[in-house]
Amino acid sequence: MVFEDWDPWEEERKLREFIIRMIRDAWSPFRRPWREFREELRYEGFPIDLSDTDGELVLYADLPGFEKDDVRIHVTEDTIDIRAEKRREKRVETKTMYRQERAMGTLRRFMSLPVKVDPEGVDAEFKDGVLTIRMKKKEVKKGKEVKIR
Repeated sequence: MVFEDWDPWEEERKLREFIIRMIRDAWSPFRRPWREFREELRYEGFPIDLSDTDGELVLYADLPGFEKDDVRIHVTEDTIDIRAEKRREKRVETKTMYRQERAMGTLRRFMSLPVKVDPEGVDAEFKDGVLTIRMKKKEVKKGKEVKIR
């Protein structure tokens, strides 16, 4: 008769890992839509249009009142982060301010891109308060047919 070291907690650990794996696998189809939903909740700013052409994504952002030096863009292969910061101008101080409506501060848009892009193939232009960003799409490697021997 062979005696093994038996650990009563080993079975509990295996069961816990199995349950966690099942839950993770069951929710995996919902991860990307949930991430996009969370990003939309963080909307802090300015309207954009995003279109897809044959070889690139084109994003237009309305940023009236900003200069090109106020804007920062960071692109990865599947996200884009645009920040525009407006600092308060130095003005001659007066005793009374009757109205102060011009906004100062930071606007930001962070979002997932619908297709993968090449971060090195990004070009941006800022003209008349409109930011235009052109992002070259990453080449999708097509599968290959395999012949059966």
